[in-house]
Amino acid sequence: MGDPSVSLPEGLLFGLGNPLLDITAAVDAEFLKKYHMNANDAILGGEHQKTLSQDMIDKYQKSVEYSAGGSCLNSSRIAQWHLPTPNVITNTGCIGDDEFGRILQEKAREAGVNVQLRVDEKEPTGSCAVLVTDKHR
Repeated sequence: MGDPSVSLPEGLLFGLGNPLLDITAAVDAEFLKKYHMNANDAILGGEHQKTLSQDMIDKYQKSVEYSAGGSCLNSSRIAQWHLPTPNVITNTGCIGDDEFGRILQEKAREAGVNVQLRVDEKEPTGSCAVLVTDKHR
């Protein structure tokens, strides 16, 4: 954490990006195989991965962790983590009117980031599935 004697105003820094809900879970090799993936893959989900996130949540619900993600929001969370005052960083972008969007906002606020997100009623919130197998992700 930063120096608590330093006082910074809320909203001093501003980020605009594409917020994503990061969904992380420890999975088995069969799960990777089902979705045509290998350990250490970094892919843009396609036709084979359309149901991956919900399937991961359903099957591995005890190990699922959520975090506010996307490059801009990740940077905002890390910067805010170093600051003694919450809401020094305001982050904006667009999410869907859905459960993933609500979780993303909650996780960003827990990290001390002031999120001011546009909610789109037609498009879903973007997500990133992080599948951990052994020491691979």
